[in-house]
Parts: sequence; structure tokens; C-alpha cells
Amino acid sequence: DGEFYEDPRCQENETCIAQINDTKYISLEGALDSAIDGDTIFMINNTTESVVNTKDVTLDLNGYTVTGAEDVTIQNNGKLKIIGGGSLENDIGTTIVNRYYSWHKTKRNI
Repeated sequence: DGEFYEDPRCQENETCIAQINDTKYISLEGALDSAIDGDTIFMINNTTESVVNTKDVTLDLNGYTVTGAEDVTIQNNGKLKIIGGGSLENDIGTTIVNRYYSWHKTKRNI
């Protein structure tokens, strides 16, 4: 619809974590849920959460860190390109599980 939307919680003392174009989100999961194929999601803060991707998107870590809150940091069921010189971490499990393979390192620098 072309309208600008920003999660109002970003303005209510909640930290924005990710951004797609001009739209900011309080979680990476929220950004992934809202993304459409071809979007680039820019990290704008560190986060601790575990997410599932089902889209064809690029995740620009932008120097930030995504730390898994559960056994898997990113469950990738779509096409995910990760760029931007940050890191994926998980102290208790796996950083990325793709449909076909997983990275079992506790820290993955990108």
C-alpha cells in the first residue's frame, strides 16, 4: 500500500532490532514475518532470539550479532543470504539449520 509503518513499540522504550526499507521491527522474527521475497533485512541492533525463515531474503547483519535463544538460532526453510560482517551465535546448540544441512558451531562470523 506504500504507507510507512513502524512498530510503535520501537518508540515506547523498546529497542528496534531490524529494518526493511523504512519499516523498523522490535524483533528479527517480526521482520522475517513481514518480509516478501527479494527483501533485504538490515540488523540495527543485537538480538537474542531464535527465528524461522521461509522466504527468499537477504539478512544484512550490519556488524551486529544474532544469538540463539533456543537450540537453533536460524531455522532456514527458504533461501537466506547472510551478509554484513556480524555474527550468529548459539551457546546451547546450532547456529543455522537449513533444509539440507546444519552448522554446528557455537559462533559463526559472517
